[in-house]
Amino acid sequence: MSFHAFSHLDDHEWLAVLERSLNETVIDGVEFPGFPSIDMQVGSVGSSGKTTLLEAFAFYRHLKNAYAQHVGRLSAHAKILDFGIGWGRIIRFFLKDVATGGLHGVDVRSDFIELCRLARLPAKIIRTTPTGTLPYPKCFFDIVYAYSVFTHLPEDMQHLWLAEIARVLRPGGLFVATVQPPRFLDFCRSIDEKAAAESGWFAGLRNHVKSRTHLDEDLARDGIIYFPSGGGPALPSVTYGDIILSPNYIKNRWSTCFRVIEVLDDPSRFTQAVVTALKPVTLWGKLSAIFRNAPH
Repeated sequence: MSFHAFSHLDDHEWLAVLERSLNETVIDGVEFPGFPSIDMQVGSVGSSGKTTLLEAFAFYRHLKNAYAQHVGRLSAHAKILDFGIGWGRIIRFFLKDVATGGLHGVDVRSDFIELCRLARLPAKIIRTTPTGTLPYPKCFFDIVYAYSVFTHLPEDMQHLWLAEIARVLRPGGLFVATVQPPRFLDFCRSIDEKAAAESGWFAGLRNHVKSRTHLDEDLARDGIIYFPSGGGPALPSVTYGDIILSPNYIKNRWSTCFRVIEVLDDPSRFTQAVVTALKPVTLWGKLSAIFRNAPH
């Protein structure tokens, strides 16, 4: 049996099945991907178990709704790229919607690639480099998403990867990414000594905001603030840190590659802001979409 056996379920019923997979390896004769340790889950995404699945589910639903609204019906033959797949908590939600051959993921961290392998995640997963290219032909994907990736890339790396994502996304395809909105600066300022003592990341953010002046003016003027935090030996500060982007910056600068549809900053729904964008459609792309969505 395959995950197609669950394609009749609505999304909330599917969430319940994935919650079962936290404790059940095989459900209705289908082997489900496993999960890393609780410590690894919390260390990488800040939560674990049902909580982390609920967070991923909210993003998955946003993706599907955006695709239905702006592109069309999500086909079982669609190709999806998880840019910064981590241990695969989000892409597993698409297992009931898309054939496993259409699910792809990339990450710069070798330990995440290994976790996906150990979890038997049924997707094609490739390790990339921080300043490399994506190993796919142009116009290959229908959807590319990046959860908590563009929250860490410095400005030059953002533009490098935005252009590369635009290259592999088909005209009219959907790109969704999370970013740190201006309110993140207030969060950094709220970090006290106790929290900083318990978290190296918090300590770094606290030190950055205390050591720099005129941050509000810089953000208002430039629409961007970058803290060169670094992410260990494999991720130096020239390629990894913490970055804050204003909605106007995103709409102006990301428009070189995409048509930005929405910058949603709703803390009741997502801890980060969510950018929804489309790759501009050429005349040929419009004709292709007509044939692709026509009844067979």
